[in-house]
Amino acid sequence: MTAQLVLASSSPRRRELLLRIASSFTAFAPEIDETPRPWENPFRLSMRLAREKALAAAGRFPGAFVIGSDTSAALDGKTLGKPHGLEDFMDFFPKLSGRVHTVVTAVALVSPGGEITERICSVDVEMAAFTADDALRYWRTGEPADKAAGYAVQGIGARFIRKIDGSPTALVGLPLPETAELLAGAGFFDA
Repeated sequence: MTAQLVLASSSPRRRELLLRIASSFTAFAPEIDETPRPWENPFRLSMRLAREKALAAAGRFPGAFVIGSDTSAALDGKTLGKPHGLEDFMDFFPKLSGRVHTVVTAVALVSPGGEITERICSVDVEMAAFTADDALRYWRTGEPADKAAGYAVQGIGARFIRKIDGSPTALVGLPLPETAELLAGAGFFDA
């Protein structure tokens, strides 16, 4: 019997990525509070949220391998969340123009026995120069609304990116080499 794999996410991007290394899994998005805590930098925030997602889904799917992942971004040491409307987006997205920011993606795996293993990746992203009008036109596409740092590298947002230094799959939301390593270490591919 094949071991059950659960992806604790509603992200279509994460589902597409996981299909590259696992042919079958269940996607389930647990409800967790994603509010950053005052002391959390993007690394701590992403790691905590990935772990909480995995643990919440593991409670619903006992005996399964459960993956949780979370992505956040930072500019000048400050976390950039997902924009909560146009005003929020226009407050931070234009500041990325012509600059480098860091995107952090954490992945946590809860194995059938309840063990938790984790990995974290950071990617430096250099943005091309763009105007506030460019940002506003991008907002109107609808793409930035639910994205860390307000853009999607795999979508229209790619036009704003000049250079990526790090894992492209981590930038999209699920670092595949690290995820495969966690699954292999927990015995998923042998199950």
